[in-house]
Amino acid sequence: STDIDDFLQFVPAILMLTLTFSKYKGDMENKEFAIFLLIATAVTQLTVYTLKIYIGELRPDNSDSLSFPSGHSATAFMIATMLHLQYGKRGVFYTIFGYSCATAVALMRILNNRHWLFDTIIGAALGILLTYWAYRITKRLFYLKYKGEN
Repeated sequence: STDIDDFLQFVPAILMLTLTFSKYKGDMENKEFAIFLLIATAVTQLTVYTLKIYIGELRPDNSDSLSFPSGHSATAFMIATMLHLQYGKRGVFYTIFGYSCATAVALMRILNNRHWLFDTIIGAALGILLTYWAYRITKRLFYLKYKGEN
């Protein structure tokens, strides 16, 4: 049993924010990226915790009924997808690093007896899909903004 997964899910976020604050050029400008980050985080967390409460799946260790879906996996894959979308075009390392950390988090959640395999798969899928959705919404919002300024 280990608590590393509690911290590992945020390691790609530290890299992403370090790159952002050091003015390393990403796909989006800082304001657009901040809006994207807020939308993706809010939608992912709200969806995951609504499902946890509504479904009430018992954890493998019988500690509570908040097993499905895995919030750690959703968060880790959300952050990995953000890193990929913002910096993946600059180098494949960012994508590999983010998704490797996220996969390790999901596996640790199972090995720590906190989630079933299906919990982590659905958590990962939600993290990825909702982040792509937030990316498209953000791009659309900024497209409309810039179109309206012309």
